Amino acid sequence: MSFDPVDWGEFRALAHRMVDDMLDHLSTLNEQPAWRPMPADVRRILSTEPLPRAGQGDADVYEDFVANVMPYTNGNLHPRFGAGSRATAHRWA
Repeated sequence: MSFDPVDWGEFRALAHRMVDDMLDHLSTLNEQPAWRPMPADVRRILSTEPLPRAGQGDADVYEDFVANVMPYTNGNLHPRFGAGSRATAHRWA
């Protein structure tokens, strides 16, 4: 058993996609709402879907992350997060 990818070329391409997706996500945060509530169907999937007993593959796991986790961050990455706080108000002045 090995934790190495089956195909290093495919894994490298996925890793590059992950970095590109996160950079796109971070560079457009100011265009997104500071908070996006998690829809009930996504919450249900995350709370009731059983843990897998076998590997799902890197790309499938990443697709789940992109669809069910990344859009619903806790907001603290957003440029307007905490803007009402006196402790952070100087950042926005």
